[in-house]
Amino acid sequence: MPSATGSFALDVRLGEDSFSASGKPDLVLKAYEDFKALTGHGRDDQPPRVAAKRAVRSTQTETHDEVLLQEFLAALNLHGNGQVGAAILSWAAQHGEKQKLTTLELHELWEQTEHKVPAPASNIPRDLTSVIRKGWVKKEGKGQGQTFHAQAYGQKEVAKLAAVVEG
Repeated sequence: MPSATGSFALDVRLGEDSFSASGKPDLVLKAYEDFKALTGHGRDDQPPRVAAKRAVRSTQTETHDEVLLQEFLAALNLHGNGQVGAAILSWAAQHGEKQKLTTLELHELWEQTEHKVPAPASNIPRDLTSVIRKGWVKKEGKGQGQTFHAQAYGQKEVAKLAAVVEG
């Protein structure tokens, strides 16, 4: 079971309002939800672009890097291929700057993770059925042109899967 390690930092600007926090992923995401509610940005219409960064500790200095797919997934307590696929789609929308992924693109990203990759790639739509039914992911088109994207609700549900780290 993946567990989150290190510090998770989140820096967001929503219009005139800004939010910055670091710490355990579940606490940071909870504080972010409270911030959105307080500032009136808590609507589910469209998720804001979040510039999330992680703190990297070194012996010489502290730096910030973009969130890597593997790191994003490691911070989540994922169960089953449906949740893994939804998390990859959520990462792509938030950090990969790609709102929709084809089955092949999703398969290529999946191969970069430590999670077992559905084989063949044509099994991915089958594996996403559970999260499509829950409204986390939307499927569009058919065949090779078929795409998937994480709904705003799905991105919220993926964020709730943040692994709890015991101190």
